[in-house]
Amino acid sequence: MLTVLRSPIFIWTAQQLKNNTLIKSLISLSILFLTTLSISAQEKDATALSKPSKSIFELLSGQEVLQMSITTDIHSLLKMKTIDTSAQALLKLTGDHNHMMDWNIKVSLRGKHRRRICDFPPLKFKFKKSDLRAHSLMPYNKLKLVTHCSEKAETKELLLKEYLAYKIFNILTPQSFRVQLVKIKWIDSSNTYDLGEKWAFLIEDEDEVMDRLGSESYEEHGAFHEHMDIENAAILYMFQYMIGNHDWKLANGQNLSLTRQASNKQLIGIPYDFDASVLVGAYYTRIPWKLGGPNKRLYLGSSNDAENKVAIKLFKSKKKEILSEIKSFDHLNRSTRLTVSKYIRSFYTHIGRPLRRPETIQN
Repeated sequence: MLTVLRSPIFIWTAQQLKNNTLIKSLISLSILFLTTLSISAQEKDATALSKPSKSIFELLSGQEVLQMSITTDIHSLLKMKTIDTSAQALLKLTGDHNHMMDWNIKVSLRGKHRRRICDFPPLKFKFKKSDLRAHSLMPYNKLKLVTHCSEKAETKELLLKEYLAYKIFNILTPQSFRVQLVKIKWIDSSNTYDLGEKWAFLIEDEDEVMDRLGSESYEEHGAFHEHMDIENAAILYMFQYMIGNHDWKLANGQNLSLTRQASNKQLIGIPYDFDASVLVGAYYTRIPWKLGGPNKRLYLGSSNDAENKVAIKLFKSKKKEILSEIKSFDHLNRSTRLTVSKYIRSFYTHIGRPLRRPETIQN
């Protein structure tokens, strides 16, 4: 009978081989795991790098005055201004931004009152989302354009004062529409109109505002005060009082963009269209007064004095910045700036007195 000797050396070597195999397997698994983590991290980094960080509005904003030309069939747009109509247009940036690409966009008429009475009503720009993606821009593709309304000499002044109202509200709260002042050379492809260069301003996309504020869409038309974010509502009411604007209504959402905060489900009201305010004083509105004293204001907000005190404290802290914004806005002539400044100062002079509430107009 053949006897096999199991030497200690042989036993140790066999065990070592088993251990080595296990170690190799563990090393392979570790390498695979680390490789997977590395690839995942790289993918996340690539996604973060490729994720758009800027919108078309932000691309076009940031300078004092943006210069552009718009080529479109103005004749067809204005001929059909009483119905919903649109036209293709070429937006070309000029001045310091002439290195940027041209944009093929759609322009359409918008607005209600101004659309009826303005010779050149407000417009909406709609960019192609594919163009925005191609330039790594966010998908917010709609911008409102406030236009010169008519060829009357005072329309430039009215437009600039309304732009200034938006800028004042920007100073008071980020829960507002950002705006960009524009000078546009209008080119009518039908060769019917010769408009030349006109002032206008762009208004931020509503969906972009919601994303910026972390809020959600609110589909109802109007709201009650108890549904509102207290601080937002107090600022909104006091601002409308400051500029002498009563062409808005919380109950039916008139000239308000209402959005719901994701955190607490309370509503935020963001105002727009200030042409009917005393501050702007557009000739085509039904305002029964001109720029004047504090007795021309109407307060359409809450009767809660504690809430109003919070707003008053904020407004007082922003007084210097607001007056500086008006004073430095030299696109308005000096006389108009002084008149606007005087009206805002009258608000601060009487801010501690009882707010003038209409007996028959309730919000």
